[in-house]
Order: sequence, then C-alpha cells, then structure tokens
Amino acid sequence: MENFIEPFYTWPKKFGEKPVRIDIAVVYNLSKLRRVVHKYKGRSDIKRDGFVFKDQKNKRDALLGIIQILQ
Repeated sequence: MENFIEPFYTWPKKFGEKPVRIDIAVVYNLSKLRRVVHKYKGRSDIKRDGFVFKDQKNKRDALLGIIQILQ
C-alpha cells in the first residue's frame, strides 16, 4: 500500500505543490475496465495509465472493494 500512496505525497512536493492526502482507495476488477491513452494537464507525453469502465451503465459491477486509510 505504501508504494501506491507515496507518490501522491512526493510528486506534488517535487513540483512545488501541496501533497494529496489519500483517505480511501477504491479497488476495481481490471477485467471490467478498458485502458485508454491520455495526457496529463501541462505535459506533452502520452500516458497509458488511464482506464474507463467497459460497461458504463453498470460501474458498480466492476467494484471489488473500498479501503479506508487511517492516519
């Protein structure tokens, strides 16, 4: 979990921005998602880490769990 959460703290600080606090993590079934290419705001490189629901009308079916992250 540390490897998942840590970049939300370190990357914004690297660019002089405020760290993002993570309170929950939503876990989805990867087989119910489709990968999409996109660009982050202010960047020109194309990323392949975006996802959309295959079934837009039944997003709940893709949900595996919700993890509450306590301090």
